[in-house]
Amino acid sequence: MGLRVSTLSRVAAPEEPSVSLEGATENVGNGGVCFFTDRPLPLNSVLRCELTVADTPVDIPTLMQVRWSQRLEGKGSYKLGLQFLL
Repeated sequence: MGLRVSTLSRVAAPEEPSVSLEGATENVGNGGVCFFTDRPLPLNSVLRCELTVADTPVDIPTLMQVRWSQRLEGKGSYKLGLQFLL
């Protein structure tokens, strides 16, 4: 299962550009998902997400929040814990 995420603009900092990323998922559960990507996202960021399921013509939209982030040593990538909000 893949995941596309984009940050939502913050009211306090509208000049910050939105960030869009794609990556792979692991451990999808009722509370959230583990997301692998090539760049970190700030903790507590709220994300607009689209889950992509193989052989399915429609993506599943949802809102998620970054709960934790871990740099993967020697790989130049990151593992993020995302919690479902919606």
